[in-house]
Amino acid sequence: MEAEFLQLAQGAVAALQGPSWVEIAQLAVSGGGLVAILVGLKRMGEAGQRRDREIDEMAAAFSQQAETLGKIGEGITEMLRRSGPA
Repeated sequence: MEAEFLQLAQGAVAALQGPSWVEIAQLAVSGGGLVAILVGLKRMGEAGQRRDREIDEMAAAFSQQAETLGKIGEGITEMLRRSGPA
């Protein structure tokens, strides 16, 4: 019983003394890791937005190419119709 009381008293004294340098270092490292994760997530979001813009630009370019190819096809069809047997 006395040993348990002594252990509790030592724990209380240690808690009142404040954080040790090891605990402060652990908090600093944990904080640094958290900042790194947040920065990484922000950069991933920015990269995703950039990819979305690039995909939109590619879709617009493909659409324009499809329209142009359609007109070329219509022109070829008309040429073949005109040059066919009379």
